[in-house]
Amino acid sequence: MKIFEVENEILEFSAKNITTNRVINIFSEFSFSGSVLAALVWASTAVQAQAQNKPADESAANEIVVTAQKRQERLMDVPVPVTALSGSDLAAQNQTKAQEFYASIPGVNLQFQNNRAQLAIRGITTSPVTGNPVVGFTIDDVPYGSSTGQGGLFGAAPDLDPSDLARIEVLRGPQGTLYGASSMGGLVKYVTIDPDLSGFGGSIGGGVLMIHHGGQTLGHNVHGAVNVPLGETVAVRASAFTRWDPGYIDNVRTGKDGVNASRVSGGHLSMLWKPAASFSLKLEGLYQMRDIDGSANVDSQLGSPYLQTDQIGTGRSRSVNQMYSALIKVDLSGVDLTSLTAFSRNTNYDYLDFTASPLTDFLFPAVYLGVTDFGNVLLQGYDVDKVSHETRLSGRLGSNVDWILGGFYTHEKAKYKIDSHATNPADGSVYGDAIVWRDDLTYDEYAAFGNVTVKLSQQFDVQFGARYSKNNQNMTHREWDQYDPLPAAPYHSVTNPKASGNSFTFQVVPRFRPSPDLSLFYIDWSHIQITQVSSLGTFTYNSNAGMARSQGFEVSFEARPIEGLSLNAWWSYVDATLRESFASDAVYAAKGDRLPYSSKNSARFSFRYEAPVAHNAVTASFGASATYVGERKGEFVPTAQEGPLRQSYPGYVQFDANAGMAFGDWKLEIFVQNLTNRHGVIGGGYYNQTSFNQHWFNYAQPRTIGLNVNYKF
Repeated sequence: MKIFEVENEILEFSAKNITTNRVINIFSEFSFSGSVLAALVWASTAVQAQAQNKPADESAANEIVVTAQKRQERLMDVPVPVTALSGSDLAAQNQTKAQEFYASIPGVNLQFQNNRAQLAIRGITTSPVTGNPVVGFTIDDVPYGSSTGQGGLFGAAPDLDPSDLARIEVLRGPQGTLYGASSMGGLVKYVTIDPDLSGFGGSIGGGVLMIHHGGQTLGHNVHGAVNVPLGETVAVRASAFTRWDPGYIDNVRTGKDGVNASRVSGGHLSMLWKPAASFSLKLEGLYQMRDIDGSANVDSQLGSPYLQTDQIGTGRSRSVNQMYSALIKVDLSGVDLTSLTAFSRNTNYDYLDFTASPLTDFLFPAVYLGVTDFGNVLLQGYDVDKVSHETRLSGRLGSNVDWILGGFYTHEKAKYKIDSHATNPADGSVYGDAIVWRDDLTYDEYAAFGNVTVKLSQQFDVQFGARYSKNNQNMTHREWDQYDPLPAAPYHSVTNPKASGNSFTFQVVPRFRPSPDLSLFYIDWSHIQITQVSSLGTFTYNSNAGMARSQGFEVSFEARPIEGLSLNAWWSYVDATLRESFASDAVYAAKGDRLPYSSKNSARFSFRYEAPVAHNAVTASFGASATYVGERKGEFVPTAQEGPLRQSYPGYVQFDANAGMAFGDWKLEIFVQNLTNRHGVIGGGYYNQTSFNQHWFNYAQPRTIGLNVNYKF
């Protein structure tokens, strides 16, 4: 991969190897036109003038510290494009799930499948959900999910309650040298609130909401947290939450209303021991369970965005996530030592309606003689246990050179299963399982990485980074296929594929800061990974295709024209296309085709106003936003003849609003999401590999109105 960027103040050149046992060196040239240079100079001057007019105390109060580069830095100083979303802001807007906050971030698109949200950053995605992840997720720097598609989660974003989050950091663009291959598209860092040694405190809160077409049932949430110092060197923080959202999709086949209701519950316990200013130990454990009663599929043939025809017994989903970690930080007189060891366990299953897949008509009638009408209910289970460890050293040479050097190890043990139930659509009874898979997979990776940043001036610096990694994978695949009519025995096979490889990733990044509001990027992706599905819609496998390119810009604007009023806007242009055609027995795409789920244009405008009222006893606030998500393309199609049928998702605009009052230790907030009840399409359609039903779509959640109350003590 190669990158050229003027990146939140930077120009960047880097090279990225994404294939096994090969290093690809690619160089590119870029020149500014006079108009672009003029624009950069103007933007830089405007921003500097704005900063000079701000009072010093206001600038300090608004300063945000992030850890995007594995060290604490002010957000404005980070050399990569980062968006930081605070937990309090997410809570105020009731953005509790990834599919709700993603639209706040430039260059980020959503693909919603299997009741899960996968993010594509600047168009980089493997598509569909069975591919190895290319957007990484960490929780307190611990890698979340599996490194392989067979390990499950398929790059899905975690849904952590915002009341327990200090912030979410979204790093746009490849982060491979510091975070590995799973972050080649970008990285989402969830940062929880640390225990506090300074004093006892906590919070408790809750709220209710109503979703349009969700009946008269109110959704609700309850959360609480407490921080307890145990002497001067130890503090413990505990938090818990539960959230229930009513369903708004009705199933005409089963006669059940609100089938897509969901509940999420969890808890987080952390302990900080800081016996000296130069040493700290943090232990934490996190548990979360999510239950979804049914899918959010909508059958477009029924003429309503609230009706579906999913088979009996489909749509149910459960995921249980556990994470335990130990973080040690030591100041070795100018060199910082960080050691992070973690264990995580993710257990998941889904029941999918696969009736529209070719397997149903091709195989089931040959096996179950005399039956003419079938449903295909696919049980998919994926569990992964993961141990990871990272040790790194960081420091500064003089006043102009920062460096990081570290090593990383992970061991994963995953189980993946498929049961293809042939069912009676009338009552959901099961005739039998025509296809059964049981996979056991182990994955080990060792890596070493380093980064050096040389600051040549206030506006210009150069970053050098490299990462070497080696991995070993072993898999036992067991399969039972019923090809002959019952009562014949199924065909049984066992295979033991193995793979190992190594890669070297490097980057040389000259960075110039002409403007903090403009980001230009250029990314070449060689040997892109694609996930292919067999003609029967049963077997999936990963392979490499040709080249793709993502290029574009992100421009943002922030102003405070009067005291208490803030205006924010951004516009993102992403041209993510294939540079080469490719074709196989399962997938076809032509040169110039857009990468799945990436919108060329997206934009957002928001404002927020705060003012004291009632003789300064109350602070009132009001805010609103308009978010535009441009047209996107769905997954690639199987053949050239089907090229014109590739699904297109039309663009849409969503309006949100919120208002609140803060008085003493109390805070009251009301919100409206999707004010105009716009049914924006976020998944499904032709050749979608969740259901294969070209008439089934997923839409943005309907208008949601709610109220939250929070008390701090």
